[in-house]
Amino acid sequence: GLGQDYRLTLPYITRDTIKKTTSLALAYHNVEGIVGIVFSSRSLVPGGLAQDSVHQTQGTFNQGGSWAPLVQVYDTDHHQMTCPPAPPRPDNSTLHEDIVCSLNIDFFKHPPISSDRAIGTIFAVGTVSRGVAIGPSSTADTFMSLDAGLTWTKIHEGVKMMQVGYHGSIVIALDADEPVHSLKYSLTPQVPYSWVELNFTTPTIS
Repeated sequence: GLGQDYRLTLPYITRDTIKKTTSLALAYHNVEGIVGIVFSSRSLVPGGLAQDSVHQTQGTFNQGGSWAPLVQVYDTDHHQMTCPPAPPRPDNSTLHEDIVCSLNIDFFKHPPISSDRAIGTIFAVGTVSRGVAIGPSSTADTFMSLDAGLTWTKIHEGVKMMQVGYHGSIVIALDADEPVHSLKYSLTPQVPYSWVELNFTTPTIS
């Protein structure tokens, strides 16, 4: 019956160990407007909830039947994004070299955004890397998917607050971590976007 039978679908889901809140904040995003598409982050070390564990974003498109990393990630010229060589370890082996290069999403400070008013459109902040450690990152960029997370495109350097309106016909972006006096919007229905800057106040606000 409904809610009576459960099974394990994704082990070692990443928990927010930075906020130190009483409730457990889990890395989890259910895509709005589409049943069965979910993105989460998991530790690649069994039982690894520690901040220095290696974590990887994975997605399911069949209600948890199977999960896979987000490997189809492109720049604005539609070139596949790649990871730099992994740093060598003291024993001359390579750290994380066996972990696939993929998009790893920041679920806690800048959670993904989707809307049932723009089916299939998702914004996310993250890095293209071989897994990540949980904690602040200075290298995160802004990505967008127009096909419910099958493929992703980097649309902005750095972290942007994103919003979509009119069923995806307008996209809005503004700086997330700095005082701002303008926003950018685009009426282009596909990547790459043509951005128009709109000044809305002086002086800057935060």
